[in-house]
Amino acid sequence: MDFNQKQTEAARNLASFAPIFQKTFIGNPDFRKQFEESDVGNYIALEFFLVHFAYAHQGSPKAYPVIAKQVIQEIFHGRLKTVNSNQPIEAWETYTDIAKRDFNGIETNATHNPMNEDRGVLKVIANPEIKSKNIAVYIKKPD
Repeated sequence: MDFNQKQTEAARNLASFAPIFQKTFIGNPDFRKQFEESDVGNYIALEFFLVHFAYAHQGSPKAYPVIAKQVIQEIFHGRLKTVNSNQPIEAWETYTDIAKRDFNGIETNATHNPMNEDRGVLKVIANPEIKSKNIAVYIKKPD
């Protein structure tokens, strides 16, 4: 594959920041702790899970993670401190509304959708026995 000079320069510039990123973020235990305990970190972990993992099984419409991202943005506005018992219900209602309104009434697969109100990811996070509201921390090391 041939790259022009601007593309090559851009790649070199991006690559030059890799060691800084690794040292500052990946290898820094303070940053990891801050990420794992912050409202923004909790939100980012939830968004990443929903967009890149939860709907990855074969057969899920590509709209599902797009809708999920819209829902959590609407409910949590980029920060997730806690999830109360009403938010999984609100999220599912919002999810189905967006599916109907913006995605031509796409089926939402209520029994197997990770956003469903009964067994979905928000219901798990809302469980008072779950100490960490960061889904990445919870999956890695359950409370």
